Amino acid sequence: MKTHRRIRQIIHDADLDQIQLSKMLGRSKRYIAMLFRDKREVSKELALAIEALTGYSHKWILTGKGALTADELPEGLHFNERQLLKLFRTYPRALQEALLQLMTVMLK
Repeated sequence: MKTHRRIRQIIHDADLDQIQLSKMLGRSKRYIAMLFRDKREVSKELALAIEALTGYSHKWILTGKGALTADELPEGLHFNERQLLKLFRTYPRALQEALLQLMTVMLK
């Protein structure tokens, strides 16, 4: 998969559009549109900014190799699932168990 396709996948998973991405990264709409059309190269600096924004590994963004996400979460998770799992992992075990019990009760 080419770099511009990986960028499209990331933006789709994060439920962003080109205008939102341009604002979040401090880049022009034209620059982002050129990325989407494979008319501009993704710099390491930009890949690192996208990693900070979305959690996708800058190495994967640039090369398509290595871990999909910087935090080693399983591949195939939607952006919201990754964010939830990252947050969940920050809680102590007792709170994780309480949250799981609460969710189980709520979903019945």
